[in-house]
Amino acid sequence: MKRTVQEILTKGQTIILDIETVGAFNIKEQFPDAVLIFILPPSPEVLSERLRQINTESPDFVKKRLTAAPKEMERMTDSDYIILNDILSAAVSRLDAIIEAENLKSKRMLPFLSAWREFIDECKTTED
Repeated sequence: MKRTVQEILTKGQTIILDIETVGAFNIKEQFPDAVLIFILPPSPEVLSERLRQINTESPDFVKKRLTAAPKEMERMTDSDYIILNDILSAAVSRLDAIIEAENLKSKRMLPFLSAWREFIDECKTTED
């Protein structure tokens, strides 16, 4: 998986992984530039209701998720961003804004601006 991720990143593409906190921080260890976005519902009650509304999960699974929630929530402060998933369309817009901003960071843009780097180098040469 690491090689596949590296190949995708080398092309300047964005990878989104929907994983729990333990997995997210393992990814961060392997890829220090990874951006961790913690998405959470407005309250524990809303989380419980959403899990129950899915209707595809067993009551045991719902209970397990609710039991694990406090420990996972403790890790939210270690994330780069936190999105409150109160209204789905607003949460999606927030996620889009974060992805766009992160993709525009200079350290991510510079490798793809070779024509500008060459132009700058040429100008420096003619100045000397």
